[in-house]
Amino acid sequence: MSSYKEHLDLKGLDDEDDLSDDEVFTQGGKSIPLEENGVNKPLMAPRLRSKDTLHTKVRKVPSLRVIWAPIFYFLVTLSSIIILICLVVFLINIFMKNISSHDHNNHIKGTKLLPCTRIITQDVWVKTFPMLTTETAVRLNDVNSDGVEDVILGFGTGADAFYYPKVVCHVYFPKSKDECGGGILALDGKTGNEIWRHYSAHEIFAINCNADLNGDGTKDCLGGGRMAGFSAINGKDGTLIWEFDDQNAKIDASNVYTPQYISDVDFDGVPDLVVIHGGDPLKEPGSETRLVGRLMVVSGKTGRVLKWVQVPDEKESYYSPQILTHPDGSKLLLFGTGGETHGGSLWVIKLNHLLTGEISMAEKIYTDNFKGIMTPPVLIDINEDGIRDVVMAMFNSSVIAFDGLTFMKLWEYKQPSSESYSTPGVGYFNNDSVPDFIINYQTGPGFPIYYYTQLFIDR
Repeated sequence: MSSYKEHLDLKGLDDEDDLSDDEVFTQGGKSIPLEENGVNKPLMAPRLRSKDTLHTKVRKVPSLRVIWAPIFYFLVTLSSIIILICLVVFLINIFMKNISSHDHNNHIKGTKLLPCTRIITQDVWVKTFPMLTTETAVRLNDVNSDGVEDVILGFGTGADAFYYPKVVCHVYFPKSKDECGGGILALDGKTGNEIWRHYSAHEIFAINCNADLNGDGTKDCLGGGRMAGFSAINGKDGTLIWEFDDQNAKIDASNVYTPQYISDVDFDGVPDLVVIHGGDPLKEPGSETRLVGRLMVVSGKTGRVLKWVQVPDEKESYYSPQILTHPDGSKLLLFGTGGETHGGSLWVIKLNHLLTGEISMAEKIYTDNFKGIMTPPVLIDINEDGIRDVVMAMFNSSVIAFDGLTFMKLWEYKQPSSESYSTPGVGYFNNDSVPDFIINYQTGPGFPIYYYTQLFIDR
């Protein structure tokens, strides 16, 4: 045991310390220490065991600086990019504004623009009418005598066709009886509630509510539309007063456009009408043969056709005629011929010559060999001579103003590669006393395909 103790002392171990298997070996039941320089030394160095059998590893928690630093740098970078984009947009806006202002000032140098008035956007009332469509301008007429103008409009139903079975009306529009292609609708101006509805055989898109035809004190409404649709409707209750059905003057496939009141030429106490009966909606665009348009003079009281003639160039017509009065008191009738794919002319004829059937007395004001004169002009004095002039948006890319006395061209504005179905709107958009005009043109390959619409102000 003395040798064993000595060995422990040499190793610096106590009795309680364990010797590893690498430091002793057993022979004959005795544990003999390995000699450090002897042949019994193992080939590998002895492994010292740690006194601790359980090892605990402590992980360092990242500091707040380590966590927030990347986020901070990201937000700074993002903010810098956003500020840079805003600065670029701001500088571009200033640059474009300066260019626009420069061009505008060059165009109307010395002109002070008037500010737009405040627009009230709050709705008074809103009404929807499922299964109805409309192409009419809204007319105002106090049909319920409450002192507030009511709203009159024409409509279509989607059921309209040259021929459709009556069962369509019975199923989808039971109140219409046997006709349901279109009609006229009256809405209360105060509430928007429906006052009356009149159904017709075909769509109604041209309305005039300017005269009392049956003497009841309320203005009645004339409605023109597709497939020779033309009727007078009682303004109070929407009942039928008369309907156009003159087989000598009627073309079943042609439309009837907005009627114009003239004087009482049949002396029955009610003003009479002049109207264009034309159009060929069943033909394909560009087809060679077209139905010839007709000018008709119609009794306002009965709907009887008093006189009708074909247009002088024997072309189609989609034009709502207009009356122009000259200083000598003579009444002149303006009308147009031609269509979307066929040339035509703007014509003028004295009303007396029309009443006598002398259509050969009509004179050309303007001719377009490629596209028709389809849209009625606005009649307003622009040269300050006291006579209404003629300003019209031609279908073929031009707005032209004609002197109302001589019919000489005053000016022309062109909008290339566009077409228009719209009468110019009148307003005052600068500080002179001459009316200005809003015009509307569609751009695209041409009828019936358009890509977008542009609105212009012509001064």
